[in-house]
Amino acid sequence: MVGAAAIWKTNRADTVIEQVQDSTEAALAEQRRVSDSLAKLAGATKDRVAGFTSAEVFDRYNKAVVAIQFGWHLTYTRTGEQVYHRYVNNAYKDAQGNTRPIMLDGRAVVAAFVSVGNDKLEPALTLDSKSGWPIGIEGTGTGFVVTNDGFILTNRHVGSGWRSVYDNWDQLQIQGVLITNDGRIILDGNNQPVIVYAPGDWVPSETGGASLQGGFEGRLDYLNVFFRGNTTPFRTNDQPRVSDRADVALLKIASASNLPKVDLDLEAKVEPGMRVALMGYPGISAATYTGVASKDAFKKGPEVREVPDPTLTSGQISKVVTGRSLTLDGKDPTYSPWGDVYQLDILATGSGNSGGPLINEQGKVIGIFFASRARPQTGERVTFAVPIRFAKELIGIDENAALR
Repeated sequence: MVGAAAIWKTNRADTVIEQVQDSTEAALAEQRRVSDSLAKLAGATKDRVAGFTSAEVFDRYNKAVVAIQFGWHLTYTRTGEQVYHRYVNNAYKDAQGNTRPIMLDGRAVVAAFVSVGNDKLEPALTLDSKSGWPIGIEGTGTGFVVTNDGFILTNRHVGSGWRSVYDNWDQLQIQGVLITNDGRIILDGNNQPVIVYAPGDWVPSETGGASLQGGFEGRLDYLNVFFRGNTTPFRTNDQPRVSDRADVALLKIASASNLPKVDLDLEAKVEPGMRVALMGYPGISAATYTGVASKDAFKKGPEVREVPDPTLTSGQISKVVTGRSLTLDGKDPTYSPWGDVYQLDILATGSGNSGGPLINEQGKVIGIFFASRARPQTGERVTFAVPIRFAKELIGIDENAALR
């Protein structure tokens, strides 16, 4: 009996141990399930809210964002000559035959403009260098490397400014006089010269040429690309490939080594409130200079040069603007003259930042900075970026480009 009792007690103890083990394993399994669930939740949360900080964005891409210097002039395609904006003497004859000044500010000459229909104005053009102001622009911008062999995205108005709205009016060109195609000053009903203002929508390469019949094309005088910290530029005179739909251009430089590049998100889903960072080379930024000492006996130095150093600004997407929306589901179509753009609250920018990459928290470029809009009276200002998807047709062949 003792032995039997002892055996029963042992079996009972084993049973209790097994029950405890089963309970422990069940508790551990539940703990693992909860732990796995929390891990998945944490991972999902991380995917939603975590990403690159502004400092990490700068560290990752500062070598891939480049400064661009450019200069171009407008040419007459029939002869290849430089095109000028025509000036006329500041004088006209009134109804009595008296000679009077067109402008009363004492200037010697006045900029001339012509009408090309539908109340549209263009500058009167000439090939005479003694009768006008050269049509062309020198400026700076930003770009970013998208392939290791040297393809760079920037704005169309940086890479091919003659295919964008012209805004390089000389002070004497802001206000001018309307003339006929053969150069006669047009008078109004009171026999006064018709005073007009420089058009805000004139694209040099698309000029109607009412005063100079023929085609017009821009010619690069120089296009220099600088990488951060390097004062020696890559130079190219090749015409960039440009978009017909957005302010985007693709240019190419030649390099003997693999260049640092950015990552693109060509199908990015962008919504208001998204945090973004912008990199570029605004002209208003504090500059640093260095003296480049010459080691060449035939080139005396030193030469003072500015050291390229990009600026980082951060903010958020304030608004997503759709340029055109067709009638769908009974809704009325919509239209915006700005086209498809992202409106930003990033205000610490300026001239020279055009063409800079707009980077999301995942460290990918989703847009290209191209413009700002301001009201000087109130100090209000907003900025804009072009969606990166408009670069698809430049980087490769976008079969759907014509449908957008």
